[in-house]
Amino acid sequence: MPSVTYHPKLYIFSRREDVAVICGSGNLSASGLTRGCECGCAHVHSTTNSSGKRNRTNVVTNWFRTAWKMADGYEKLRREYERLCHRRARENAHIPTDDDVPAPKPDGTARQQLSAAQIPQLRTLDHLWIEAGSLGANLGRGIPGNQLDMKRFTRAFFRARVENVAPNTIIDRITLVWNGSPHVERTLKFGDNEMDKLNVPPVGSRGDQFYRGKTLLFTRKPDGTFKFDVGDDAKRERWKARSRTAVYKVGPREWGLF
Repeated sequence: MPSVTYHPKLYIFSRREDVAVICGSGNLSASGLTRGCECGCAHVHSTTNSSGKRNRTNVVTNWFRTAWKMADGYEKLRREYERLCHRRARENAHIPTDDDVPAPKPDGTARQQLSAAQIPQLRTLDHLWIEAGSLGANLGRGIPGNQLDMKRFTRAFFRARVENVAPNTIIDRITLVWNGSPHVERTLKFGDNEMDKLNVPPVGSRGDQFYRGKTLLFTRKPDGTFKFDVGDDAKRERWKARSRTAVYKVGPREWGLF
């Protein structure tokens, strides 16, 4: 891990005897490549260049190779940055990156919208729990079904874009893995009540009222799916304790992240 600020932006391209070295201020990001005002220079060597220019590119490529050999492996870096990122998210101390996009301003009078601080937490932390409330079987018009109501832009946890969409727009279809069984094509949509809605797995033989009073836990998985768990009061208290300061309300129901 770097012990001091590590800020070089160096790009080296090579093909046979041809070498191009680009050094400048721009990050390898959407902002650095397309939106920001940046400055840099390029040194290109080929068989037709002078030996002096080849020597300059050699100095830079040798420096890069030495730095690369001294660097920690990716897994160590990933674990450390993940730890720091989670800590900052819990402390509401998120540091935006070049490619972070703020929550759009609501079109019209929006209810149940997340704050600007909560959205980075949803993007960063891997566990989302939310009280199911009166969630039950889809018994008919006006009766709560298996659509879980969440605050607007909670979709960020499920890797969806944070942008204004029309009511009843399907945002994505995701896979929830419950007790090892995948439930595919679970609809994530923006409802006409200005809340994000997720179709959770059907309760089957567990009974129409199975979800009522329970707490639901969603966990990101590396393969892009989400582990789904249903907890009682004891589990909810354990999850809530892990969330520390990241505990919020959606109406009378609590939800949190860790």
